[in-house]
This record gives sequence, C-alpha cells and structure tokens, in this order.
Amino acid sequence: MRFTHNIKSKYLFLFLLLLISFVHSSAIAGDATSFDPTSVAVEPKAISGVPIGGVIPWTSGTVPDGFLECNGQSTSGYADLAAIVGGTVPDLRGEFIRGWDHGKGVDRGRSIKSSQNDAMESHAHTTTITISGSVTIPYGQGEGGSFTLHDQTQNARNFNVPFSGTGSGVSTPAGSGTENRPRNVSMMYIIKAE
Repeated sequence: MRFTHNIKSKYLFLFLLLLISFVHSSAIAGDATSFDPTSVAVEPKAISGVPIGGVIPWTSGTVPDGFLECNGQSTSGYADLAAIVGGTVPDLRGEFIRGWDHGKGVDRGRSIKSSQNDAMESHAHTTTITISGSVTIPYGQGEGGSFTLHDQTQNARNFNVPFSGTGSGVSTPAGSGTENRPRNVSMMYIIKAE
C-alpha cells in the first residue's frame, strides 16, 4: 500500500513539474497581442534559396559558389541550368533588363530572353523663327551694265525695301552623350547554376 502511494506521489510530482514548465513557457512566449517582433533575431536566408536559373544583381566583382556570371558563357557541366537557359547563360554585361510583355501589349511580339536594339520614339523639336529688316537697292552701276532706278517723280535715288517673315523648322540640339540612358548603378548579374 505504501509502495502504491509513493508511485502516485511521483507521478503527481512529475505532472506538477510539467504544468509549471508549460505555464512558464507560455508566459514567456506571450500571445498574439503581446508578441514583440523586435525581440526576435532575424537572419537573412542563404543564397541557396535562389532557384537554378534565377538571375540576381550582385554587388561584388567576385562570383559566389554555385553561381555563374551572366556573360554568355557555356552551361556545360551544369545540366539543370542548361535545361532552363540552353547552351549559354544570358550575356547581361552592360544591358538593361526589361520585363517580358507576356500578353500585356506594351512590348508586343517578343519572346522571353529575346534581345532588342536601342531605339528612340519618333518625335520632333519644333521652333518658330521670325525675321525682319530691310534691304537697300542702290541706283547706279549694275552688274553686267549700268542701270538707274527712278521713283515716281523720275528722280534717281536708292530704294529701301523692308521685309519680314515667320517660319517654322525642326531643331534638335546635340546631346552630350553617346547613348540614351536613365540614371543607373553598375552591378554584376549572376545566375544560379547549381
């Protein structure tokens, strides 16, 4: 009888320890209204979370393990990557990446991974030019012979002929660069290879 009583006491003691431990851990963990996310340590995910074929801008000139520079090199030795991009990685050196239209209608007729030459939308720079002044036509010796101009009173004299005019034309001032480009920051594009 005493042996049974000791076993029950031990089980009761263990139960109480578990209950106290649960209540204590619940009090520390808090609930949805008292949770403070600033006290949780946040660590960045490893680069291994990038899927094979994923392209990212890289802020170093050294390519990390498992990646290749996007410089048009062969995918030989990287079967999974080759199945996605083909025999070579894209050559993105000095290139801007444009989102694939995929039916939106902004950049029609393009297939994914296709290249596009530079272009400038057709436009004009119109300017209005106004001129005015006068020209004097002298009397006397003319080219190839002599002539005399007379006014209505038959007196020889110079004639002052005023003129004015307005016209329009196209004026495109020269730019200072060798290409059209937005402000930008240079980074290396790399692709997940394995």
